[in-house]
Amino acid sequence: MEGHKSKIGKDQMRQYMGGLYENSMVIFREYLQNACDAVEQAVQAGLITNRKDANIAVTIDQYNKRIIIHDIGIGIARKNIPSYLVDVASSQKFNKHLVGRHGIGRLNGANYCDSIIYETSYSGEPFKSTLVWDVKEAKRLCSDDTIEFGTTEIIDKVTDLKPQEPESSEVHYCKVILENVNDPQLMDEQAVREYISEIVSVDYSLEFKENSLGPSLDLPMNAGYEDRFDSLWVYKITVNEEPVEKTYRSEYNDKHLGVLQCFTLIDDKTQEELAWGWFALNRTAEQLNDLPFSYIRARHHNFQIGGKDLLNQYHKGATAPAYSVGELHITHPDINPTATRDGIEGGPERRKLETALRKYLAKIYEQYNKASKFRSEVVGKVATLNAEIARLKLTAKSEVDSDEKAKLRESAKKKSEERKTAFTLLPKYQEYFEAAGLWSVAEDIVEAVNISIIEPYNTRTNVQKSDAQIPELKIEEFKPSQPKHHKTDSSSQPRQNAEPTDKPQNPSGNANPQNSLNGPDIIVSPTVTNEMDDYKGLSVVERALVRKFLSVINSMTELPEKQKTKMKLRLRKKIIK
Repeated sequence: MEGHKSKIGKDQMRQYMGGLYENSMVIFREYLQNACDAVEQAVQAGLITNRKDANIAVTIDQYNKRIIIHDIGIGIARKNIPSYLVDVASSQKFNKHLVGRHGIGRLNGANYCDSIIYETSYSGEPFKSTLVWDVKEAKRLCSDDTIEFGTTEIIDKVTDLKPQEPESSEVHYCKVILENVNDPQLMDEQAVREYISEIVSVDYSLEFKENSLGPSLDLPMNAGYEDRFDSLWVYKITVNEEPVEKTYRSEYNDKHLGVLQCFTLIDDKTQEELAWGWFALNRTAEQLNDLPFSYIRARHHNFQIGGKDLLNQYHKGATAPAYSVGELHITHPDINPTATRDGIEGGPERRKLETALRKYLAKIYEQYNKASKFRSEVVGKVATLNAEIARLKLTAKSEVDSDEKAKLRESAKKKSEERKTAFTLLPKYQEYFEAAGLWSVAEDIVEAVNISIIEPYNTRTNVQKSDAQIPELKIEEFKPSQPKHHKTDSSSQPRQNAEPTDKPQNPSGNANPQNSLNGPDIIVSPTVTNEMDDYKGLSVVERALVRKFLSVINSMTELPEKQKTKMKLRLRKKIIK
């Protein structure tokens, strides 16, 4: 306004120096976000060929109370240091593909230390530049009510660009050094590692990729999504030289992730892509509570937006979020995080995303409901009854009293009828899994039930001594019977390209038709091909070793089948825990 010189008050300076955030750990997100952008710019400039090779090193120096974030990104030319590192809220990042956008993150550490030092070298410049922010002095000036300085005057007084020092013209880097850190949480190495693994764009663990992501991407229903995962920006970040990875695991305590399912959210009217993502249920279709990676989380450029529960409001029901884990990667160019990255910016595109997300989460809600009931009403009941029938038979076999033996056999017959009743509920689930192309989810349920019910029964001492193990359930028992040579839809095929059964549906639910109530007690060993289904969660190398072991056992013609079966059960028990 003419005749008036505008002024930015000291309160704004306080906001820039960490007042925008309640959680002090956010400083790692902000500084690593800038470091990743610097690496990305170096990749675009041809200085780095692979972003995953450009390590971003976080050092937590407990002794000196110092934090260092060191990247080998593009660096900052000395002439640009005033505009890049001194000016506030004037970001020079005009590339929409970069994560940082507002230019307010570089001072977030000021609230937790006495000074911030930037050491940087730009490719082609034979020197390094050092800028020092005396944030201790900045705090004093902000708190002194007798001083009339505004934000810009304070910045000018507390920043000092040091004389340049010799450096190789070929190197390029930037170091952010926080001196005399006063927040214990920021110096907690494990807490920092956990925060980075959750928030920053690091890679999935090898265990997760081999046992969950890789096998899931081989499924027809996830066709085309491998390129999506390959295109995710992933950076190598270490904390005190130890690499950091995302927290996802295929198994965590007693939770076992089922097949990953990929999806794309599209605006119904314009057909514009809004986001893509993946999710997984618990194999038992029960809640996934208290995991480091709970809930489906929003991400932008592979950085998490907001807290883990940001998207929970869009689920159908208060408990619904706890049934799935996963990621939602926002891709629409007009949908972005807020300045503080604690939410998603408003506007019509955001509303389109919310509408599409609600619809898809409703489908997930239906899926875990169906899967849960399929487990409790059919598969779990059949497995429990199979074990109970086998127990009654085993007890009857050793019973000397004829009346008691008859009672046990009668009880077993009743259990067999209950098993048939459980199978009468199967058609409605067959119809759902067939129509949705989700037999892989049903297979997860079967595997989980085998682990929780069949395996504990088979490892009982009296069962093993009597060689009276019962066969594990197979997904083919629960699928609609297929006529021979009938071509089925690929989306309904079980995993690992297993062939659909040509046998008619066995109404008793017994995987071995010969093992009826009055039939033989010995379980015939399945073929090596079927046996490998039990090890599908292992890596390729591990499966190859198991296949060799099983081949050796099967080739031992001098051994009785009962002994071979016993050896295979012991092998499975040692490998699959």
